[in-house]
Amino acid sequence: MAYPTGDHRTSAIGIEKCVPREARAGSPVDYEIVVTNLTANQLDDVVVTDQPNNVFKFNKATPDGTASANGYTWALGDFKPRETKTIRVSGSATGEGTITSCATVTYSSMLCMAIPVVSPKLKIVKTGPTEVIRCDDIVYNIEVSNTGTGSLTGVKVMHPAAAGMKSADGKDRAEFNVGTLAAGETKKYTTR
Repeated sequence: MAYPTGDHRTSAIGIEKCVPREARAGSPVDYEIVVTNLTANQLDDVVVTDQPNNVFKFNKATPDGTASANGYTWALGDFKPRETKTIRVSGSATGEGTITSCATVTYSSMLCMAIPVVSPKLKIVKTGPTEVIRCDDIVYNIEVSNTGTGSLTGVKVMHPAAAGMKSADGKDRAEFNVGTLAAGETKKYTTR
């Protein structure tokens, strides 16, 4: 049986029973319940309940189950994609008749997401001469770094010229379109 649709191709979990063809009254009866995750995703909190009638006397199971008014319950935990787990049940036939046993399965299917949380940090280091002579070119080196985690996008650097000065191309400031800075990346620029 495939849950919830009945079709293995469109269901999340499959459950099969491997039972003997017949049993003798008063003799041991063993059967297996095979549970399979049919998906490529993890299924959580898988629980199987089996409800045999009074013609079957429960003896033991591997793994251990819990007896209740509804039969026997096994909390099988989480199933990795395509994982299979088997429950082995041992008991005996109490008398003539037909042993019937109905199994159900429940599970949780979670949709999880992961969002990386980053903290990019922009660092600018400007170096230049400590003294210049009138009419000498003044050269500034600018290093733009991302010292944090995650990328910085759309980064632009503007370096204004000091009062009464112009850049080598006659502007009152130098502009650099840095663009994207990956974590740990540094870009270098020079202005005169």
